[in-house]
Amino acid sequence: MERTDSLGGRFQPDTTYHCAHGEIHFFNKILDWKPFDYVSLEQNISVGIKLVQTRRLLESPTGTKIIFHVRKPDDPVTEELTKLVLGAYNQAAAGLVKLLEMDFNEQPPDSLDSN
Repeated sequence: MERTDSLGGRFQPDTTYHCAHGEIHFFNKILDWKPFDYVSLEQNISVGIKLVQTRRLLESPTGTKIIFHVRKPDDPVTEELTKLVLGAYNQAAAGLVKLLEMDFNEQPPDSLDSN
């Protein structure tokens, strides 16, 4: 992930950042957020799809759930592109799970490889 705005400081509304998952690039803009509760993003995806999503954190009996709400795109999307984007989302989720399962007492975060 690479921040692409000049706002500085912590992430906030209007913060922009870019991340790539394989050949697919996501250009993200934070629309709204309440830290530790939710973040809403506009995503312009390099395959010609624009999405709006909200990522919400919810307490559960076993820890915390991360729930993704994705609004249906305004423009029609082929099944092939849908599969491509879902694959990129799954790749990102697998990387997140890997990070969440790490014991940072044994391996400091700055020594992690970026995905």
